[in-house]
Amino acid sequence: MPTPNEGPVGPPVRSRFIAVYPFARVDGADRMLMLRRAVGVFAGHWYMVTGTIEPGEKAWEAALRELREETGLAARELWSADFTDAFYNPADECIEMVATFVAKVGEDPPVALSGGPPPVVLNGEADAHEWCPLPEVLARMPFAGHRRALAEVWPRFLEGGPPPWLRIPFPQG
Repeated sequence: MPTPNEGPVGPPVRSRFIAVYPFARVDGADRMLMLRRAVGVFAGHWYMVTGTIEPGEKAWEAALRELREETGLAARELWSADFTDAFYNPADECIEMVATFVAKVGEDPPVALSGGPPPVVLNGEADAHEWCPLPEVLARMPFAGHRRALAEVWPRFLEGGPPPWLRIPFPQG
């Protein structure tokens, strides 16, 4: 039987994924953009923007890229969610640590000439999208880690305002 000094026991820990919670004001109320997956084992389930960090890419850069690729939206502001999701991945026998971000994408969802974000343009990974209030988001989220993240994110970022040290400055455009 190995002792603690003989090396690691159990699955390795890795960090290669990001999650982005995109928010906007819709008809004067905070809403989160939810996507319904079109392909893979999660087809038919609703959740936020997710993706993989590419070689040489910072996690926040991956968050901005995945938001743009999956929805066509550009973040106006981006914050670290001050929350890291973790889950066991049985296919790869590892613990995955997921860097989590909050993105403000506009004041109103796609309405012609509204000054809000551009229309959501799905890239095929999702087949539908909706701007949802918190109770609906929580009811649709399939994973406990996502619901725990939202329990932290929604009140801190939308009801109280995020602390300035979590803001990630990035070049616009």
